[in-house]
Amino acid sequence: MGRKVNKVVRIGLGGGLIGSLLTNTKSAFEKEINHQNTDGWNLCELEAIGGANLFMMIVRMIILALTLGLFTLGQNYIMIFEKEG
Repeated sequence: MGRKVNKVVRIGLGGGLIGSLLTNTKSAFEKEINHQNTDGWNLCELEAIGGANLFMMIVRMIILALTLGLFTLGQNYIMIFEKEG
């Protein structure tokens, strides 16, 4: 039984009208997971970050207003991968 090694990857998605048209959440996750699996890493945890932060919610709303609804910062996710080291 070997020692496990971990790796953290951040996935950032776009928001607003542009983000909803150009960002496919499922394919973004599948692409990253497949890439990491090719290198021998296995996904062990997925967590959304920064969604409940009041400051970031205000910043997102300001950016959305300034770009007339076209763009804002989207949700960020942390993916934790592991493999035998």
